[in-house]
This record gives sequence, structure tokens and C-alpha cells, in this order.
Amino acid sequence: MISSLWKSSLIKWEMAEISSPAGFEPGTSFSLGRRLNPPATERLGRHIFQEIKHSEETNLVIEVNRNILFDVLLQAQQVGLIGADYNYIITSLDLHSIDLETFKWAGTNITGLRLVNTESPHYVEVMTLISDLKQQETTNSNEIEAMLVFDAVTLLAEAIHNLDLIEPRPIDCRVKESWESGYTVINYIKLSEEEGLTGVVKFDNEGFRTDFTLDILELTRNGLHVKGNWSRFGGVNIQRPEPEFDQIEEVDDLRNSTFIVLIALTHPYGMLKESSFALVGNDRFEGFGVDLIHELSEMTGFNYTFRVQEDKSSGNPVTLPNGTRVWNGMIGEVLAGRADLAIADITITRERERDADFTMPFMSLGISILYRKPMAAPPSLFSFLSPFSYEVWGYMLSAYLGVSFLLYVIARICSQEWTNPYPCIEEPVVLENQFSLMNALWFTIGSLMQQGSELAPIAVSTRMLASIWWFFTLIMVSSYTANLAAFLTIEQKVEVFRDVTELAKQDVIKYGAKKGGSTANFFRVSPLKCGFLRALDFHISNSVQKVSSFLFETVEISPKTVFRTRTTRLTKKMWQFMSANPDVMMESNEAGVDRVDNNLDYAFLMESTSIEYETERRCNLFRVGRELDEKGYGIVMRQNSTYRNVLSRSVVKLQERGKLNELKTKWWKEKRGGGSCQEDPPNDADDLGLDNVGGVFVVLLGGCIFAVFLAFGELFYDIYYREDKVSFKDELMYEIRFIMRCHGTERPNRKFRDNISAGSTSRSRSHLPTSTDLPSRSPTCV
Repeated sequence: MISSLWKSSLIKWEMAEISSPAGFEPGTSFSLGRRLNPPATERLGRHIFQEIKHSEETNLVIEVNRNILFDVLLQAQQVGLIGADYNYIITSLDLHSIDLETFKWAGTNITGLRLVNTESPHYVEVMTLISDLKQQETTNSNEIEAMLVFDAVTLLAEAIHNLDLIEPRPIDCRVKESWESGYTVINYIKLSEEEGLTGVVKFDNEGFRTDFTLDILELTRNGLHVKGNWSRFGGVNIQRPEPEFDQIEEVDDLRNSTFIVLIALTHPYGMLKESSFALVGNDRFEGFGVDLIHELSEMTGFNYTFRVQEDKSSGNPVTLPNGTRVWNGMIGEVLAGRADLAIADITITRERERDADFTMPFMSLGISILYRKPMAAPPSLFSFLSPFSYEVWGYMLSAYLGVSFLLYVIARICSQEWTNPYPCIEEPVVLENQFSLMNALWFTIGSLMQQGSELAPIAVSTRMLASIWWFFTLIMVSSYTANLAAFLTIEQKVEVFRDVTELAKQDVIKYGAKKGGSTANFFRVSPLKCGFLRALDFHISNSVQKVSSFLFETVEISPKTVFRTRTTRLTKKMWQFMSANPDVMMESNEAGVDRVDNNLDYAFLMESTSIEYETERRCNLFRVGRELDEKGYGIVMRQNSTYRNVLSRSVVKLQERGKLNELKTKWWKEKRGGGSCQEDPPNDADDLGLDNVGGVFVVLLGGCIFAVFLAFGELFYDIYYREDKVSFKDELMYEIRFIMRCHGTERPNRKFRDNISAGSTSRSRSHLPTSTDLPSRSPTCV
């Protein structure tokens, strides 16, 4: 098994010298190391293990006595030979009796052999009996030699008991005379087969034990696990099915592992600690990234040493003349093996994932715009119109005119609105209506201005219409008053642009990003994707709308990370501007922030988390618009690193526990001047649009329709109780024709007309009295 899987190994043994390792086939290289017998000093043992470590050999075979096996493994752990990269085979059959609690969390592949099946019923029964006799608990610390002697004595006793013809007698070992029944007992034992503590005890004709099985043990975090077995005829038999290897839960433990962690002195991910004392080592640094590495170390047990990347560069690929692709910056240091991990504001991109591995994102973010806070706007002469949008003002004017005209029409149709202008005359010749068109306009405007008028509706329908108009004016006036107070008290700001679209369209404010950073690469790569998708859309279907639309969205799926990138014409235009003006590209984020802080004509594109950090400390800066994309920061490591999944799971656990949010609050809002900029009160009051007050217009419309139906009902009621019966249609047409003639506010009294023409049918119904027919008004009644 060893020769088929290991190409090289190192054997460490005790006691006598050996000339060659048994069981190794030709072609397998091996090294021999000898540990001195006790009481050799422990220092010498560690010295030998240090030599093994320097030889970079990772496969070791340990052949030592049970009494010193634990000390040997402990010395190997102290030197650093216990870890996920090392493989051990322990030849001692007493491995199961050693306390391996100290080593099972290191992830080391420790394999051993066991002759005793500690789960067999016979073993449990015998150990229970022995513990009862000793009055102490049963343990697995019994040496294999003792159990072999127990089985031998048991088998001998069984033979003597069954051979009852034999009488035992004492034997003097100093005398060469043998026991005459000895051969009989030996032959009986050779033919016997007994279940013992060490398994089935059986011998061949030559007296060697046969048909025994050795369990192959593997050390896991739950203790020793039976991985398979070995027998003389069957050889190695791995009992665990092959697919189960992928189903085993990985041990989230990196004890005895030491990582070189690369950081950049970029706020707030890595910073020099402020102290009046001289600090050394990891104590010199603090920040979000430093705390995150510490939390991961507490969870998985690894050790770490921080090293600073002087140029603060995350890394960019460089193609050499021979076509080789290499990286610089922090990613280049990790790929070159000079560091194991790198943590800073390193964005996970598809290009970087081609050559390096990342953990799960520990922070989500996107590209946004950093700019100075806008200046206060000068007072406006017509600011009193600001509470409502122009659309709402237009609808209000339409509602005012519509309700006034409807009130005029309904008042003409309803008979109750036609009143006697001469109180002294019981049946006047003409009736008068108070709601002329001008009076209707005056009534509605008086209600709108909360002033009222001397006019009062009489009919049910006109009162209904007036009530719903009063409700409308109540809501609109209250909304106007409240929003006007906000506009007059809140300082309005002059915003040069409100999002990336307006930024790209204007030509006053310059904009740029960090040179060679992931933000600049986003704008550089997006136009290429845009052109590819246009061609793809053209070939798929000519009937589909062309990708020359102003904005469209695509989804890119990476095998490791999913990104959503919005590609637009704007990105191409903005990249062309930045390429044509190299002075807008900054060497670092700090330089870009300083330029924004000192100039009114520059905006800086950077990650939203960095913008949030700066706006917590520079109160004259703020973020403009929403995020342009979605991405994340991750910890960089070499591809196919064995600890990638362990660290990723630990990051997810920290996120689920809310620890990442706590760290962000600590370093963004509390430490190093965080929280000095209080959140500004709302500096902008939005005018109320139709979406805000549209409901009250709907209520007004419903009330008007209901008032019309009430007017028809009143007209029908008047016809029903009239002596001269006419159809509803004729009466309605008559009223409409009368309204269209615009005869002012007076019309003839039908009752007076009917009394004069009683018994006569010659008078036309449509005759209207002239002014000479009407009596003159008198201020008093006689």
C-alpha cells in the first residue's frame, strides 16, 4: 500500500539498525532516521525532527514503542510536522490505546493498525469482567502484549481442560527434560480455533498465527475511525466506498498552520496602530482586515504574521514578451509564494479568479460617485408654487372649472334651485336661480380659498356636489400648507448632477478613477461586452429590439462567483473621456478623495464602502446616485489551496453571527474619527405629484358622478308628482335647451303659466314672457 501511493517517505524507528525497509518495492525512495533509546534527551529528538522538516519530506513511517509514541508525536507537533500537509503511518498495534486528543484537530493524515477489535462483544465482556475485578472503569489503554498473553493463557487453559487425561506437573526450566504431554497440548492448540481479545486465535501447521485481521485506523476530529482492514490472503480492503470521500465534512481546523498575511496600509482595512510605546510584530497593525484575520484565526486555529505591501496595489496582470502572464501587487506576491494570504480592499473579479483563489466575499459593494456636497440654492420668486408639481396645478385648475360648470348645470336642472324672487307674491310669474355661471365660479373659488360666500345650495344634488368639493379643498389646502412649510424651512441645494447618466452628459465636472484599479477596469471592459452583445442580438433575431437601446443589463456567471454587470453606452462614453484625459486618473484612492475635497469640478468613481468611510470623516463630501454594479471583497490565496473552503465557511459563519457588521460599524463609524459627520437632515423637499394626491381627485370625480345621478333623480321626482305628465326624456331635453339658450338666472313659473292658461290649450309651452309681462320688483310687501 505504501509503495503504491507514496513515491518517497522517511522511516523513523527505535532500537536496532535495519538495513532496508521491508515492504517497499524497487523505485520507491526512502530515508532512514534513528531515534536514540531513552533516556536520550528530548532536545535530540526535536533536532532530528527539524532535520526531517528541512528535508521537506511529508510522508513519514513511525516505528517506536508504545511507551514513547505519544512523546514522539508531541515533539513532531512542536517542530511543526503535524499539519494538513503531512502523512503518517504508525506501525505500533497499540495506536488505539494512545490519547490522540492533542493531534486530531491538526488535520494530519495519521494512519495506524489495530489487532484488537474494541467493539466486539467478547472484548467488551472480558474488559467489563476485568474492570469489575479491579473496581475501576474499562479503558482501551491495555497493551497489545498483555492481550496476546491473555489469549495464549486462555487457549492453553482450554487445551488442558479438554485433555482431561493429562495430569499437569511442575517443570523446571533449568532442566532440559521436556514435558511428555507437551506435544499433545501443542498439537491440540494448532488444531483449535478460539475467539480471543485479539480476534480469532488460529495457528497453521508450523505454529504461526494465521487468518488474523488488522484494522486500518484513520485519525479524524471525532477520534480513530476504521478505514478498512488487512488480511494475509485478502490484502488491503478499504471498506468505505469511494464516493463517500467527497461526502466527508471537511474539518474547519487549521491548527499548527502558520500563514504570512499580506496587508496594505489602506484605511480602514490595515493601519499602523497609534501608540506611545514601540510596538513590534502583529501588534503594530489594526483595522478591519486585521480584526477579520484575528477572528478567522480564533475559529480555525492558524497562526499568522502580517507583512505590508508598500505600493498598496491589489495587483494587475502583465504579459511578458515570451507570452507569460504574471501579476504584480499583492496578488503577485501571493502567487509567487512570498505570502499565503492577502487582505485589503481587493475586489473579486473574473480576471483575477483566472489565476488566484478568493474566499467568499466578506463585504458587498459597488461602484459609486464621490463628490462635494451641493451649494445652497438662491431663493426663488415663485417658490410658493413649489409644494405642488405643475401637473397637479393643472389638474386643480381643471377640477375648479369642471366643478363650477357642473354646479351651474345641476342647479339649472334641479327645480329646488329655482326660487321665488318676490316673497310677497305667492305664485310669481318667473323664478330665479342663484347659480349663474359667474356665481358658480365664485362659489367654488371661495371654498378653495377657505373664505366661503353668500351663496348656499338648496337641492340635494347641489349640496352633494358642494360637499365633495369642500372635502377636496380641505385635503388640497392642508397638503399645500404642510409642504409649503417644508419648502420654506429646508435649504434647497443646487445639484449639478444626480446620477451617472447626468454626470456623463455634462461637460463641466471632470471625473476619474484609480489608475489600474478594478473600477477603471469596469469601464474599460464594459464597452467590449456591449459590442459583443450587440452582435449577438443581431444574429439571434432581427425582430428583437436592437441592443442600441440606451440601457440594458446582462448577467455573467463565473464558476466561483456570480456578478451582475450593467453595460451601457454611458460606460463607453465615460471610458473614452477618462482615456482622453489621463490627468483624471489618480494613483490611489486617497489622492482621488483629496482632489474631490479641494475642487468643485471633479468627481471620483470608487467603491461604495470606501466612499462611506470617507463621508463619515469628511463632512463636505457625499455619495451621488446608486451603485453601478455589484461585487465583493475577498481574501486572496493561491489556487487549489487546501484551506480555501475552511476560510470561506468561517467567513460565512461570521456573517451569519453578525460579526462582520459589528466590525464594519467599529471601523467605519467609531474608530479613527468615525461618526464625526452627523447625518444631515433632509436637504430637499419634493413637490407633491399626482402619485401623492391622485386619490383625492378620484374621490372628487366619484362625488361629481354621484351628484349628477342625484340631479336626475330629483328631476324624475318632480315629473312624477306634476299634474301635467310628460316623459323624462322630453323634460330633460327641455331643460338642456333652456340651459343652452343662456337666458340668465330667470325663467317663467310653470304653475303661474298653467293657472292663466287653464282650460285653454292654445298657448305654446315654449312661450316665454317678456320683460313687460313681469311685475316690477318692490322692496316691500303690501
